[in-house]
Amino acid sequence: MANRYNYVHTDAKGALYQGLPAVEARTEWGTTEIEESHALGLFNAGGDGLIIDGKPEDLLQFVDLLHAHAHTVFDRASH
Repeated sequence: MANRYNYVHTDAKGALYQGLPAVEARTEWGTTEIEESHALGLFNAGGDGLIIDGKPEDLLQFVDLLHAHAHTVFDRASH
């Protein structure tokens, strides 16, 4: 797996989140790279962002772990 980094600035108020079944996601986002049954798109107002594909339960676990990690890191930073 190659390491690729894309830096995207976003304001939380302008963030766009979209979860879709794979067929709809491929059409909506114009990609053929979605291999799993569902996809979660995290975008800024300009349309730049990240698409994660997986089974619904895996996407939910990903979001839950990300949420917990973000609180661990940023709750300490805000004090």
